[in-house]
Amino acid sequence: MRALFAVREVSVETNPKDLQPPLLAALQAAGVTRLSVGVQSFDDQLLREMERHTKYGNGAETAERIRLAAPYFPTLNVDLIFNQPHQTLASLQRDLAIFRTLGANQVSLYPLMTSPTVLRRMEKNMGQPDQRRLRSFYQTIVETLSPEFTPSSAWCFTKAGVGSDEYIVASENYVGVGSGAFSYLDGTLFATTFSLQAYNERIRAGLTGITTQHQLSVTDRMRYTLLVKMFGLGLDREWARARYGDRFFRKLWGELRTMEMLGAARRDAHGWRLTGRGMFWLMLMMSEFFESVNTYRDAMRAHVHTELESYNHPCPALTGELCRQPVFN
Repeated sequence: MRALFAVREVSVETNPKDLQPPLLAALQAAGVTRLSVGVQSFDDQLLREMERHTKYGNGAETAERIRLAAPYFPTLNVDLIFNQPHQTLASLQRDLAIFRTLGANQVSLYPLMTSPTVLRRMEKNMGQPDQRRLRSFYQTIVETLSPEFTPSSAWCFTKAGVGSDEYIVASENYVGVGSGAFSYLDGTLFATTFSLQAYNERIRAGLTGITTQHQLSVTDRMRYTLLVKMFGLGLDREWARARYGDRFFRKLWGELRTMEMLGAARRDAHGWRLTGRGMFWLMLMMSEFFESVNTYRDAMRAHVHTELESYNHPCPALTGELCRQPVFN
């Protein structure tokens, strides 16, 4: 990667059991600038319900591994989930208290997000989450972390205000590489096959791994921009004007004015800034967005078998070459 691009940041995601000195040293030597650990909770009962207790370790073991890993990287992020069905406010407060002792300088707190497949499986072990508790949980998070940790997005909090742009807030376009990756370029969304075998076959045939794409309308592109920028705490007026012209403000006048009237955003000399109330609403909006992405992922996974069938039966017209057209649209 460094031979091809000017890489400034390297972010790696991992699970608690992987935090062992040999791997930590290897990642540090490779220039990893941010390590993100999928903890979800330090509560052993919740870890058992998520089937993570045996697989990734208990809460105490996880906490000790994070303490060990924190000095290795400029940014060490801990992922936690709130509003799990059997999670109490006391359990959330305990998770936050433990996190603050670990030396990690970033925490991402996600509301429980699912897909239809995950929800059906989750209901058997955990039941359904109570959405009415989201506001009290979120307020507890913001109040507990302040002032030591400040928001860099509606659900990511950093110490000393320094963090990585995990959600592509600052960059308009991004490219995802590998099986199951998404890309967004000039208003078009691309997705690669979720089948490792089909991905490898496409690359061998001189193709990309992309099997689906969707062109957003200009209005939808502007709405997506508004969602992402406000999730990142603010929209710069001159940036939006340079990107879309004044039509951005004509098309989205209703959305912007509504956010102002409801106290979700305030207008200043540079544009619009998210308020504390707005952070809660953007957290809800972004979680809905990611749940729709999870639903799409379910559909892509469901078509893995169909893709493999297509690669096992070459197109006669291509005299032995693999079919080149997407199998799922």
